Amino acid sequence: MNLERFRTVIFFIMLALALGLCFALVFPFLRLIAWAVVLAVVIYPAHRRLARRVKQPSVAAGLSCLLALLVVGVPVTFIGAAVVDETTRLAKQVQAAERKGELSRWLPSWDTPAVRAARRWLEQRVDLSQLSLESVISQTVGQVSSFLAKQSVAIVKNVVWVIVQVALTLVTLFFLLRDTPRLMPVIREFMPLNAEQTDVLLRRAADTIYATVYGATAVAVTQGTLGGLAFWALGLPSPLLWGAVMTVLCFVPLLGAPVVWVPTVVVLAAQGAYGKAIALALWGMLVIGLVDNFIRPIVIGARTQLHILLVFFSVLGGLLLMGPLGLLMGPVILAVTLALLDVLKMKLAEGQQGEEEG
Repeated sequence: MNLERFRTVIFFIMLALALGLCFALVFPFLRLIAWAVVLAVVIYPAHRRLARRVKQPSVAAGLSCLLALLVVGVPVTFIGAAVVDETTRLAKQVQAAERKGELSRWLPSWDTPAVRAARRWLEQRVDLSQLSLESVISQTVGQVSSFLAKQSVAIVKNVVWVIVQVALTLVTLFFLLRDTPRLMPVIREFMPLNAEQTDVLLRRAADTIYATVYGATAVAVTQGTLGGLAFWALGLPSPLLWGAVMTVLCFVPLLGAPVVWVPTVVVLAAQGAYGKAIALALWGMLVIGLVDNFIRPIVIGARTQLHILLVFFSVLGGLLLMGPLGLLMGPVILAVTLALLDVLKMKLAEGQQGEEEG
């Protein structure tokens, strides 16, 4: 090995160690950096228009961060606080009823003709003598309420850490917005692709973020709100909590709001509340269910063409890997991967064409 090659090997070893150490330094903050990147991509068009009027880049970035905080942070904070309060109150009510031995009275009555008929049908086929439906429901509700109570306390304890994370995300967002014109040329220089391929990759990632944030959020919030309003109008318990649950589920393809309102319809029908069951079923199918067909094409258009099954697994996988951030980043990772495969296909086609010409 000559001296120059030895120096090259040592250089790449040092570079790998340095990059590894830098990654270790940044690793605890990867999620908040990813949130900042997502927010930067989403609000950059508005920031660019603002920057044309405000000539100072730092002032324009600061105003854009303030706008993002007001538009996203304030509503999420108030709704989140209300959901936590409602969840805590519901959990305390259930736990108090369980301690007093009144949980069976607290729960709705299941002694209805529909339930009795279903029980007789099951008894003809299955031995139900060892099964106490009421005790199973009581035990399940007690366990769920205890879990929710513990989670609520944990959420309250972590409020300070959440505030710190939000502050760090806003600081990162500020510098991303301010320095994007200088960052993009650097990113392009280090991309192992030509200019056209780099543009395709970045555009695919940006389009997926837009589609996920604007389209999925608009659909999820609308469906969750409509579901919560239906629960409130029908006098069902904890409408805000279940509306929030439906909103979160609507981010996951193939699941959505029906995971909440369909079982509720079944429970209402089993309890003999046929009017409420029919009303909720019609509202769910004709209003909540059709929202997706109207809003998503308007907001998203044809910006992303990902198959729904691929999106489903990317969202669930992202959720398991990165928590709530995975709802957004899962589809983005999938889109970037598919874009890289497209680039590979282009390179192979170019290589094959070159061989044929040679």
